[in-house]
This record gives sequence, structure tokens and C-alpha cells, in this order.
Amino acid sequence: MSQQQQVVLGYWPIRGKAQFLRYLLEYTQIPYEDKIYTDPKQWFEQDKKNLGIEFPNLPYLIDGDFKLTESAAIGKYIANKSQQADQLLGNNNLNKFGQINMLYSVIHDLQAQINKLCYQFDEKTFEAQKEQFYKDNIEKFVQNLSSYLANKKFLLGEELTLPDFVFFEMIDQLNYMLPEQIKEFENLKNYIKNFREVESLKKFFGENENKVFNSPMYAAWAGPNFDKEAFLKAHKQ
Repeated sequence: MSQQQQVVLGYWPIRGKAQFLRYLLEYTQIPYEDKIYTDPKQWFEQDKKNLGIEFPNLPYLIDGDFKLTESAAIGKYIANKSQQADQLLGNNNLNKFGQINMLYSVIHDLQAQINKLCYQFDEKTFEAQKEQFYKDNIEKFVQNLSSYLANKKFLLGEELTLPDFVFFEMIDQLNYMLPEQIKEFENLKNYIKNFREVESLKKFFGENENKVFNSPMYAAWAGPNFDKEAFLKAHKQ
């Protein structure tokens, strides 16, 4: 078998919208370069103009001559490219295919609300408003997804499917950001543990785990115990 060509995933030095894609690439064992833009000028003044991407944005995926943006689309592309496509996407079962796409859409809606919480407030207002915002805009998503998960290992059972990769990232972020709200969901705590114990994903969850979820420049909450000055100094921003 010929060696599989390496793809390139481009994004900022945060988890953001690309972390679930990194998990997916690791899980599917598709060789990839994790192209990290520590200097915004490299993206805005160089690669955004010069890479020939039709809708230039981060994250992007480059697979040979094919170039793709939008994280949801990239996730489906990676899953389809992999040897686990049927498992991840339910291609051989119409009902499973429908459930997977429904969950993928719902969880991206949840992601939009979490991003809104993190980015629309300044740091002081965030602390004052986060619990009410959660109750008004996020809690119902979490309750419904917890009910859907029930006692299963992953969203659709024993095997990971595409929406699991996004769901873990959202619940992990909420668990750091609003632990009191998540601790009542025992099945979600177990879910986080189950995902972190997947053998091919353990590299992300060691001592060097990146816990910067959101942009330190623009988000009211970037990550747990976050040192903004140290981060900006390390990444020359």
C-alpha cells in the first residue's frame, strides 16, 4: 500500500473551531501537518492571499490540490476520506446517517451559543452574565443532549461517530468554564472520561494539553487559569 499523502490543517494556536478536526485526524490516522499561525501577519498578509483558497478562512484543510474551509465541511470531508467513513457517518444505514447529521447540526448550534457567550462580553461582564446566559441559551442544548446520550458510551453507542468529536470539545469547554452547571450531569462527566481514554486520542490529554479554547485577543474567557500576558508573549501577539 502506498503511503497516504499528508494533509495540512491551518489554524491559530488555540483549540477553537479546529480542535475537533485534530481529534478526527488523529483518530482516523490520516497523516497531517498541524499548521499553526502564531503570527497573525503570516495569515492575513501572506497565506490568506496566496494559498489559492476560494473562501479563505481559518481553519482550512489542504489535501493535495484540493482546498477547503468551514470547520463543519472539513469534518465531513475528513470522515469521508478515512477508512472509518461508514462508522463515522452512517453511510450504510439511512437512520444512523440521519441521526448523525441531526446531531452534527445541533451540536454546531450549541457551539455557536458557547462562542457567543465567550466573545460578546468583556471579562467583567462575562463573569456577571455567564450563568444567566447559560440558563437562557445553552442549558436546554445540554439537557437534550444529555438525555439523548443517556447511559451510552458515546452518542450513538459503543463507537465514535462524527458528532462525538464536536460534542466532546463543547462539553469539555463547558466543564472548565461552568463546572457547577455541568456537574449535575453524571453521564456527561463519564462521556468526557470515555473520550479521553480513546487510545489514539490520548496525546492531546497529557501534561502538555492545550487548554486555550478561545482567542486571548477577543474572548472574555480563553481557558481555565489562563495567563493572557504569558500567552501573548509566547506567541508574539
